[in-house]
Amino acid sequence: MKEIVFVGKKDIPYTTSKIISDWTGIEHRKIKASIRKYKKQIDFFGLSAPYRAESTGGRPEEIYLLNEEQSTFLMTLLKNTDVVVEFKKELVRQFYAMREILRERQSTEWLLTRKQGKLVRRNETDVLAELAEYATRQGSKNMSKQVYQVYTKLVNSLVGIEKGGRETAPFKTLSVIMFLEDMILNTVRQEMENGTYYKEIYRKCKENGESIMRFAYLPSTPSLTA
Repeated sequence: MKEIVFVGKKDIPYTTSKIISDWTGIEHRKIKASIRKYKKQIDFFGLSAPYRAESTGGRPEEIYLLNEEQSTFLMTLLKNTDVVVEFKKELVRQFYAMREILRERQSTEWLLTRKQGKLVRRNETDVLAELAEYATRQGSKNMSKQVYQVYTKLVNSLVGIEKGGRETAPFKTLSVIMFLEDMILNTVRQEMENGTYYKEIYRKCKENGESIMRFAYLPSTPSLTA
């Protein structure tokens, strides 16, 4: 199951009324009607307020952010179908996992690894800037604009996180990310020296990354997507 719990302001985990609707199969308007009907009880766990987001139909859609206590209370109001029960279980699991991740994020070990990872990322970014120019000389029309996104997406996909997921990634995931980006830095630099075609450089980075992941240990807990 995809991530259904995220981190908001002041590091408070939350989900949304839209996520609850999508994963339980209950119409969003009905979920919001329950929130409004029991607003007093829900606000006991924190003030609830909707925000407007662009919908697929082009019209702004009203969506509620819900913290753990608010969403747990709301779930008690829903009929326990098989789908709802499964979603409740996953919601509890992901809120617990997120709390563990946030707790770990305060550790010296996590902070140091994140700092070291940013230094590696900075060096990698410099090399990727060279790769963008290198690819352009080989005829690429888009690599200069997409090179950072392409290689960031590669690393994120290898470790199984989504965009923005590094800020809440567990320590061991950060360690693997740092190792992968160091590998990319050195592979790109070496292959440019060898005159390798830029698309072949990406293929080699991907193959090397997949080899690393076959031997890397990534904990299933407290991963949000396990």
